[in-house]
Amino acid sequence: MPELAEELARIPRDRLMFLTHGPDARPYMPETLGNWFRDQCNAASVPGSLHGLRKAGATRLANAGATPDEIRAFLAHETNAQGATYTKAADRARLGDSGMAKLSNLSARLDKTGEKSHE
Repeated sequence: MPELAEELARIPRDRLMFLTHGPDARPYMPETLGNWFRDQCNAASVPGSLHGLRKAGATRLANAGATPDEIRAFLAHETNAQGATYTKAADRARLGDSGMAKLSNLSARLDKTGEKSHE
């Protein structure tokens, strides 16, 4: 996302960890970051979790046509099984849209005047 890329570009290249906390700038553990994020969502009275953001990102990628390999890389999973879950749902939606478009094309070809040819 352009906004994220812009913010990340401001981080010094020699700094490997940019999500830190406390006076000594300790890196977050996955659990503590998730808890902190949920606390922030609760304080703002909005639903949310880091897991939910990951799922939303994977869904957006699948809907944009990403492959299971691309989604696996985004989620940092070892296999494509989870990525395929997202692409299967996106493919099902695309196939449904494609099928309905074919029905729409069929109805456009039908005679809408109600008159029968007697030739």
